[in-house]
Amino acid sequence: MARFARLGSGAGEAALRRRLERATDLPPGRDPAAMAGLVHAITDGIAVQAAGGRGREELRQVADLALRALLG
Repeated sequence: MARFARLGSGAGEAALRRRLERATDLPPGRDPAAMAGLVHAITDGIAVQAAGGRGREELRQVADLALRALLG
């Protein structure tokens, strides 16, 4: 995900959407565009929390939970 985040918000989300459209292992019924938007919202939120001083381990736990929820 970090690779897509470095592209900038719009470009990164579009690149992630294209990647998700090619994925063969997404859970059934998942919309790649919606998933890309959600991933960007989550990563933006994590970035805000990091800038506010939240610790690396706490941020990793948030990211792990988000991924489990996305792929659940």
